[in-house]
Amino acid sequence: MCIETTGRVSVGSRFGRLCVEALTRKPVEHKRKRSRAYADVVCDCGTRKSVPSDDLVSGKIKSCGCLRRENGKANIRPMEDRFWEKVNKNGPVPSYRPDLGSCWIWGASVNANGYGTMGVDKGSTLAHRISYIIANGEILNDMQLDHLCRVHNCVNPRHLEPVTPRVNVHRGYGPTAANARKTHCPQGHPYSEENTYLYIGGVHKGNRQCRICGRKRTREYIERKRLAALNDHPSRQS
Repeated sequence: MCIETTGRVSVGSRFGRLCVEALTRKPVEHKRKRSRAYADVVCDCGTRKSVPSDDLVSGKIKSCGCLRRENGKANIRPMEDRFWEKVNKNGPVPSYRPDLGSCWIWGASVNANGYGTMGVDKGSTLAHRISYIIANGEILNDMQLDHLCRVHNCVNPRHLEPVTPRVNVHRGYGPTAANARKTHCPQGHPYSEENTYLYIGGVHKGNRQCRICGRKRTREYIERKRLAALNDHPSRQS
């Protein structure tokens, strides 16, 4: 049976949650000391370890580490409380979609693309994804959240819509989205079903090609090859 004490370390003495089972000395590299006293202790949670005896007396060590973890968990506020205190719900109304109402602006850190981020479980998570999950539940693995308001640091769940990556890209303003919105080729031919060739593989996968322009380029290529062959063999000219 261990007895609570704050004085000399001995077998059977208790310091916090630790009970001393044995005393040892271990060599140390020190200019004045050749060894240091250690105590083999067992924690109330069942964990055994060896700790310096003077750390027990000073109160520096009171458990195997479980006490610190429990206190840390007790001091952590709910994630939702920490999240919403960083949000300004009186943001501007987007001119792009005034029917959506005010944006909820994220007031903490943002990434290079302007999207809000928040530390969760020793990592970083996009703030608008956290907001949507709090309001609507989990997001399917193959879905992305599209900002209907076009404000990257907005976390209003009503402004977010789960869509496929392809739809999300085509709704944006990048080169892929701009090309997808084109209805005619550079020569003015319509991208109709019968006049459009769609690449299904290779480096051009997903690209569209105008069939009229494609046939024209083929005819021009054949003509160039024919003229080159005639220049190489003048005797073939008629």
